[in-house]
Amino acid sequence: MVNKRGWLRIMEATVAITIFASVLLVVYSQQISIVDKSEPIEILQEKILSEIEMNNNLRSLVLNDDEYKINNYFTYYFPDYLDYYIRICDLTEDVAPCKLHDYSAIYDKEIYVKNTIISGNLTHYEPKFVNVFVWEA
Repeated sequence: MVNKRGWLRIMEATVAITIFASVLLVVYSQQISIVDKSEPIEILQEKILSEIEMNNNLRSLVLNDDEYKINNYFTYYFPDYLDYYIRICDLTEDVAPCKLHDYSAIYDKEIYVKNTIISGNLTHYEPKFVNVFVWEA
C-alpha cells in the first residue's frame, strides 16, 4: 500500500478532534450545572432595604432600635430555605460596627449581607446602620 501514511494522519486528526470535542463538552456541561444563588438573595435584600428607606413606620422602628419588630415584619418575605437576621446598629467609626451575635448557627454557611444607613426622619435624627444578613437554612 502506497498511501498508508495519509490514512494514518487522517485517523490521528480524527482522534484529536474527538478528544478536543469531548473536553469541551465536559467543561460546558459542568458550567451549566452551576447555579448562582446570590442574585435572587441580593434582589430580596435590596427590596427589604428600600422598603425600610421608604416606609415611615419602618424607619421609626429602625430609629428606635426595635430589631424584634423589624425582623418579625419581614418574616413572610423569605422562603423556607433561607434564614435571615436584620441588625440595627448605631453609626460609629468602628471598622465593623454591625455583626451577627451568634455565629454557631451559621458557622459553615455562606452569608449574604447588604446594608444601608437610615439617618432619621423629620422629628428624630440619630443615624442608624441597617444590615440584612441572609443564609441558607
